[in-house]
Amino acid sequence: GVGIASLVRMIDPEVVVFAGGLVAAFDTLRSPLVAAMSRAGLPSVGGVPLVPAAHGAMAGVVGALTWAQERWAAEPVEGESA
Repeated sequence: GVGIASLVRMIDPEVVVFAGGLVAAFDTLRSPLVAAMSRAGLPSVGGVPLVPAAHGAMAGVVGALTWAQERWAAEPVEGESA
């Protein structure tokens, strides 16, 4: 919670999204994290929503595939004119 509170103070996000292996334990971790963030940070830090990633543990994979697809689609194909 202290680390998350520090990051929230530095970058001022609208929401903190948890992905990967943390998604499985999110329901268990959420309340203690919110409490630790409130104790460790400025009063406004405790108001930042903590949410699990929409794609759960696969969020990183989905993000990487989306990035690769978008990058590949933007690359010109050799031999084709623009």
